[in-house]
Amino acid sequence: MKEILAQYTNQKVSRSDGLNNKECPLCGRVVVELDMERYYEDGSDRSIECCSDCREDFELDSKLSLDSDILSPEVFESLWKYGTENMKSTTVEEIQEGLTEENAKIVARILGGEEWQSGGGIMLILFRRRDGKVVVLSDDVVCEYASDKAFDENKADLAIRFR
Repeated sequence: MKEILAQYTNQKVSRSDGLNNKECPLCGRVVVELDMERYYEDGSDRSIECCSDCREDFELDSKLSLDSDILSPEVFESLWKYGTENMKSTTVEEIQEGLTEENAKIVARILGGEEWQSGGGIMLILFRRRDGKVVVLSDDVVCEYASDKAFDENKADLAIRFR
């Protein structure tokens, strides 16, 4: 992993002013895009984004001050370690372990779908399209159904397996 980046979200914050909102990958708080900070490791392609509250917490915990967005490798490594230990967002590796209820909620929120328990501990993420079709994401397949009824009857029009 070379980057820890905030994701854009449709969730609203109190002070929006028509700006885009992002979810902090460390604390999960939704903030206005301009309140997100990005730091780069000098001499490499690694970077990390976080909200100002997480940066302040890091500075207090580490007794370091981030005065520039380009950090020495030593300072960046401390921030990177802090970030990876405190990340609230789901990583690709966690999703590959299986779509847990917690992961499904996070992925559904990020992608704009809804988590759904299909029974037997199997979690799905559903996307209901405007044309009435239903797209379903599991931990090993993406399926498209013509309707809710086709989904209930397990009659997919299209299925793409990735395991």
